[in-house]
Amino acid sequence: MNIIYFTTAQDKTDFASYISLWNVPINTSNQTFHNKLIRSIAINNHVDVVSIRPFSKGNCNVDYLESADTISDSIHWHYPKIARGKLTSFRSLRRDIKNLFEHFYRNSLIITDTINPTVLYMATYFAKKYKMPIIGVCTDSPSNIAGTNRAYTMFLLRLARSLNGYICLTPGLNELFNDQNKPAIIFEGIVENEEPTKEKNQYGKYIFYCGALAEKYGIYNFIKFFQVYIKGDVKLVICGHHADEQRLNEINSNDSRIVYLGNILNEEALSLEASAWCNVNPRPFSEDLDRYSVPSKVLEYLNSGTPTISVKNTRLQKYFNADAIWIKNNTDEDFVEAFQKLNTFTDQDKNSMVNRAKEQVQKYFSIDAINAKLDGFLYLFTRKRT
Repeated sequence: MNIIYFTTAQDKTDFASYISLWNVPINTSNQTFHNKLIRSIAINNHVDVVSIRPFSKGNCNVDYLESADTISDSIHWHYPKIARGKLTSFRSLRRDIKNLFEHFYRNSLIITDTINPTVLYMATYFAKKYKMPIIGVCTDSPSNIAGTNRAYTMFLLRLARSLNGYICLTPGLNELFNDQNKPAIIFEGIVENEEPTKEKNQYGKYIFYCGALAEKYGIYNFIKFFQVYIKGDVKLVICGHHADEQRLNEINSNDSRIVYLGNILNEEALSLEASAWCNVNPRPFSEDLDRYSVPSKVLEYLNSGTPTISVKNTRLQKYFNADAIWIKNNTDEDFVEAFQKLNTFTDQDKNSMVNRAKEQVQKYFSIDAINAKLDGFLYLFTRKRT
């Protein structure tokens, strides 16, 4: 089967070069998730990726993004040119994608991200133009995306109604996007097949956090807890995006135990997760987040061989209730209880928990495991349409 995959994600090597063009840390969560999903699908399909790379004339150190191509095994990454002017860029982008479709296999299936408006518009436009079936990948509610408004949410949900099928991370997302009860598959995330490579540990004993650095995700509350309750030479290593750079740099300068790395590539994050004393997810619990969002980093943490401390999540606890230290919310009392429990672990307790977590996460969410699930879903989906 040939898949045409619309996304903002890129080949890993291409993304490493791309991220250097930005003057500010950018959100890498879509890159990480969709890159793995594309590689999973490509195990037994050819995938043409149409990567519409984000670009900001104020935050990038180039005037435009040149068109490019990369071929990696059964994946052909197509990067249309991205120009500065919004209207000019949109018209040239649609023209460039049209030129790509002139060479694509006519019986292809389109898969698309549903969170980026330009990506979803282009995917649905060309699916209609060339009469191709289209499946949307739903990773979060549009209303949870930082800096967006109701018009953004309604635009995406309206476009998503024209999709023929859905890949969702939670039942709540399936209900939100798929109100017409079309074919759908639900799985909570995806991790690499291999164990992360451990680089030399330069921080000693440390707690690790990687992800969004906005206030609502709980990291500043955890920093305050760390400064008051975690004593000795334990460090807190932080990386991610949407940071209040001035605030974090001030914290960093006032407390040498806190290390802020800015935005790093996922391969570096995986190595840091594997060498940490523990990995932490302090995102406060809310019914809305629990219904529509899975903390993807927690799956990575569970695959790292390092203990995980996380605020509760209904979906993940179905698989890993005994394989992490789950807390009710991100209060000081919750964190104190979690670290007291961690400190009581013998080496045998810790090894038993982390090895069980790795075994479970590989069984259900590895690239190979997700490929097996998707292969059956895509086969039945295409059979029903013939």
